[in-house]
Amino acid sequence: MVKNDPQFIKNIAFGNRVADLRGDQNNQDIIAWPRNGGINQQFTFVPEHGKEYKISTTDS
Repeated sequence: MVKNDPQFIKNIAFGNRVADLRGDQNNQDIIAWPRNGGINQQFTFVPEHGKEYKISTTDS
Protein backbone atom coordinates (compact mmCIF):
# COMPACT_ATOMS: atom_id res chain seq x y z
CA MET A 1 0.00 0.00 0.00
CA VAL A 2 1.36 3.41 -0.98
CA LYS A 3 1.27 6.12 1.68
CA ASN A 4 -1.63 8.53 1.11
CA ASP A 5 -2.95 6.47 -1.81
CA PRO A 6 -6.77 6.51 -1.39
CA GLN A 7 -8.26 3.11 -0.58
CA PHE A 8 -11.76 1.69 -0.32
CA ILE A 9 -12.57 -0.50 2.69
CA LYS A 10 -14.73 -3.38 1.48
CA ASN A 11 -17.13 -5.01 3.89
CA ILE A 12 -17.20 -8.67 2.84
CA ALA A 13 -20.20 -9.35 5.08
CA PHE A 14 -22.34 -7.08 2.89
CA GLY A 15 -21.29 -8.06 -0.63
CA ASN A 16 -20.21 -5.12 -2.77
CA ARG A 17 -20.60 -2.51 -0.04
CA VAL A 18 -17.76 -0.39 1.30
CA ALA A 19 -17.17 1.84 4.32
CA ASP A 20 -18.93 5.16 3.75
CA LEU A 21 -19.14 8.24 5.98
CA ARG A 22 -22.79 9.16 6.48
CA GLY A 23 -22.17 12.93 6.37
CA ASP A 24 -19.50 15.52 5.73
CA GLN A 25 -18.97 16.74 9.31
CA ASN A 26 -16.66 15.42 12.05
CA ASN A 27 -17.76 12.43 14.14
CA GLN A 28 -20.12 10.93 11.56
CA ASP A 29 -21.16 7.28 11.52
CA ILE A 30 -19.45 4.85 9.17
CA ILE A 31 -22.00 2.81 7.24
CA ALA A 32 -21.86 0.04 4.62
CA TRP A 33 -22.98 1.46 1.26
CA PRO A 34 -22.69 0.44 -2.40
CA ARG A 35 -19.40 1.67 -3.87
CA ASN A 36 -19.91 4.87 -5.84
CA GLY A 37 -16.34 6.25 -5.83
CA GLY A 38 -17.22 9.26 -3.65
CA ILE A 39 -14.57 10.88 -1.46
CA ASN A 40 -16.63 9.90 1.58
CA GLN A 41 -15.74 6.29 0.69
CA GLN A 42 -11.99 6.87 0.21
CA PHE A 43 -9.55 6.51 3.08
CA THR A 44 -5.81 6.88 3.51
CA PHE A 45 -3.68 4.62 5.69
CA VAL A 46 -0.59 6.32 7.13
CA PRO A 47 1.93 4.17 9.06
CA GLU A 48 2.26 5.20 12.70
CA HIS A 49 4.05 2.81 15.10
CA GLY A 50 5.03 -0.71 14.09
CA LYS A 51 1.92 -2.32 12.62
CA GLU A 52 -0.40 0.58 13.52
CA TYR A 53 -1.92 2.91 10.93
CA LYS A 54 -3.76 6.21 11.12
CA ILE A 55 -6.88 5.94 8.96
CA SER A 56 -8.38 9.18 7.72
CA THR A 57 -10.71 10.37 5.01
CA THR A 58 -9.16 11.50 1.77
CA ASP A 59 -10.43 15.06 2.20
CA SER A 60 -9.29 15.55 5.81
